[in-house]
Amino acid sequence: MEWQFASPAPALAPFLGSYYLATTHHLTVDDLQRADTGHLHFFLEGSGYKDFPGIRRQANLVSLSGPSSLYQGYALNGPARLFGISLLPRAWDGMVPCSGDSLTDRGCNAVELFGPSVIDLHDKLRGCETLAEMAPMADAFFQTRRPSISEKHDRVIEGIRAWLTEALAPDLADLQDRFDLSDRQLARIANRYWGAPPKSLARKYTALRTASLIIAQDGATPNEALRHYADQSHLIREVKRVTGQTPRQLRTQASPILRTALHPANLWELQDRTCNSD
Repeated sequence: MEWQFASPAPALAPFLGSYYLATTHHLTVDDLQRADTGHLHFFLEGSGYKDFPGIRRQANLVSLSGPSSLYQGYALNGPARLFGISLLPRAWDGMVPCSGDSLTDRGCNAVELFGPSVIDLHDKLRGCETLAEMAPMADAFFQTRRPSISEKHDRVIEGIRAWLTEALAPDLADLQDRFDLSDRQLARIANRYWGAPPKSLARKYTALRTASLIIAQDGATPNEALRHYADQSHLIREVKRVTGQTPRQLRTQASPILRTALHPANLWELQDRTCNSD
């Protein structure tokens, strides 16, 4: 399977991580997707499905996946072309017309939320041959949907991002000290945009960043990560929970696209992208 990637317009960088185009001529290709902050998928050719907790969901022409706390299996039935968009926390409850936690670990038909306009975009994308042609069309669609996020909420979204990056195992008290908000208020905002409360996010990103370190060290378990787990077995369970693979499997069996998705540079939601929002 061939993958291509492109960046959204600078003004969309706080909301969208990346555009990508997956192409396969094989009858079936299956793989794993890391725990993430959501995706919008346009099936331009072929079909597919994604495995959510307790259910396998067949893809629509345009499918929306919410933020995920667990890895997800997926398949493309080819020949297939899939245009995808990775969604960042600021996209939820505005650019995407529902809160993140309303779709956590679930998916839906995007037409139910976006209406016929998203099918119009699908038809335009289907007429394109290259990702370079598709990206400006997606930019135009989302430029008109840039949300107005309150200063308070934007500050919390950014505060959570910074908190998740400053320590491999973030301390919940450190986040609470940043804001004059009750635990319930903080959790409500985190759920709305990140799809989960801070305690769950800390667990998720400790495991994802541990997986990134393991890949960077060619499968070795770094000492700086191990001290944040009860033992090696605990680390293995947590890494598998968010990637679908054990540390050994990440080294010996992980597909190139899964390894790419786990590279620190591609944990889009942990990057500071606010400077491009004007």
